[in-house]
Amino acid sequence: MEIKLTFGKNDTVEQMRESLLEAPALDNLVLDECLCIDDNSVLQFIHVINRKLRTLEARKLYKFTDAAVEVIANRCKELQHVKFIGCNNLGQKSIISLGKHCKKLQSIAFIYENGTDWPLVDDVLSVLVGHFTSDLLATTFVGFKGITDIGISYVAECFHESLNAIDFSSCAHVTDGSLIGLATNCRLLRSVAFNSTSISDKGLKALSEKCINLQHVDVGNCVNVTDQSVKYLAEHCTLLEFISVENCKQITDASLRALTLHCGLLQNVNFHNTGVKKIPITILRLAFLVQFDVKMCKELSFPPPEIINKDVDGITDFYRKRHLGYRLRVLFLGNQGSGKSSLVQSLITDTAKLVDHPTDGVNVELWNPFHGVANEVLLERELSPDEKILGLDMWDTSGRT
Repeated sequence: MEIKLTFGKNDTVEQMRESLLEAPALDNLVLDECLCIDDNSVLQFIHVINRKLRTLEARKLYKFTDAAVEVIANRCKELQHVKFIGCNNLGQKSIISLGKHCKKLQSIAFIYENGTDWPLVDDVLSVLVGHFTSDLLATTFVGFKGITDIGISYVAECFHESLNAIDFSSCAHVTDGSLIGLATNCRLLRSVAFNSTSISDKGLKALSEKCINLQHVDVGNCVNVTDQSVKYLAEHCTLLEFISVENCKQITDASLRALTLHCGLLQNVNFHNTGVKKIPITILRLAFLVQFDVKMCKELSFPPPEIINKDVDGITDFYRKRHLGYRLRVLFLGNQGSGKSSLVQSLITDTAKLVDHPTDGVNVELWNPFHGVANEVLLERELSPDEKILGLDMWDTSGRT
């Protein structure tokens, strides 16, 4: 079980020391807008931090400099994950310290926050490549206008054998060149985020063709991304679990249909404020879907707004009740008290039910036996996508006395 400590604005150095002393096996340390943190205060509690600390996150520490990172890196040489958010006094020296001391580091993140002056440029990625001997799995540099395709090319060429996640969102000068470079070098990529960059269909198609095991793709707010590349992505990267094209106005129903047809493992779909006009009935193929956002799609006409505003289950239930393909009728006949209603309710709810009142007339309910995977595993073959959305109208009739 991971041991985690989080310190905030009102915590004092003495309180931090006491808490750290009580957590000698600390795994994860979070410093969130701690007003007391500066280079000197770090020296006051560094000796009580677990040497085997694995994760460090620092957010909005405006007096936290490269010198503090050097002290922490030298103490905690087992660090595997570091994240700095809005710590605008950190630069190349921090990366040099981490590369020098933390040989097991797997992920590194620098995230810009509005209101801070933090002018990181491509040189910081050159330093990263030059001072890290560990095989980085994830690299995140978000919100830096000075980072371009040149810097990302350093990362792609150096960590091509290990890199599986990359996020350069809101780096406005990043273009298709970065995606093409990643496609050429980093075939192990599973997660990419280039939200609010200058990429287009050209780069996304190149990445989709070579990195076929992608599971997480965020290209939201990229105005030059269209149906052409998203359809290509769906056809080549069938293991997708997350896709975001929010605010991409050239994305329409065609992209959504392609994803539902080819990417059956999708769990999170973000089409917020796109050009979608109608949700395709093939959404029923997405048995693992838990998040689905089509809000603010101004041209969306079907299903009606009261359905769109429901959660995923509400939308899929709406379509199941109207889906006529692979739809059968099952009629239950028998004497009163024979257990017809109990059987029907037990099947529909997947829980043993006892109905102790007689049915008046006919009661019809819809059952989707293969929604999820519980019943499918009982069969000796794999079901087709259409068979998985089989609907059975269960006609429960009143019995004879």
